[in-house]
Amino acid sequence: MAFWTKKTDVSSTNTSSTQKKQSQDFFYSGVKQESKGLFDRKTETLIDGNSALERFGQVRSALGTGTVIQGKLTFDTPVRIDGKLSGEIFSTAALIVGREGVIDASVDVTTLIVLGAIKGPIRASERAEVYSGGSLE
Repeated sequence: MAFWTKKTDVSSTNTSSTQKKQSQDFFYSGVKQESKGLFDRKTETLIDGNSALERFGQVRSALGTGTVIQGKLTFDTPVRIDGKLSGEIFSTAALIVGREGVIDASVDVTTLIVLGAIKGPIRASERAEVYSGGSLE
C-alpha cells in the first residue's frame, strides 16, 4: 500500500549524476543498502561485517535520519530506526536503533540492537545487543 506517489519533474532531465545520487540517498543511514524504494531497502551489512540479511532477513528502514514521530509503532518484520520516536514500540521481530536513532519509549521486541540511544523500559524476549556509541537509560 503506497502512502504517496513519486512525481516526475520534467525539468530534472538535466540534473547531474551527483544531484541524482544525493536525492536517492535521502534516507541513507550509513548502512550499505540496495535501494528498491523507501520501505523495500535491504540492509547488506549491519555492524562489524555482520550480515543483517543472514541474521534477520529483510530489514526495513521505518524512520530515516531527521524524522520525528510520537505515537505507537507495531511491526512484524525487522525494522531499523535512525530518526526520533517517542511513545511505544512493539514487535515480534528485531528492532535496530541506528547511530542517529533516539528513542524515548516503552520497547517490547524479540531482538534489540542498539547503536543509538534508548530511554525507557525495555523488554527483548530473545536478545539485546548494545554496541559502542549505543546507550540505554
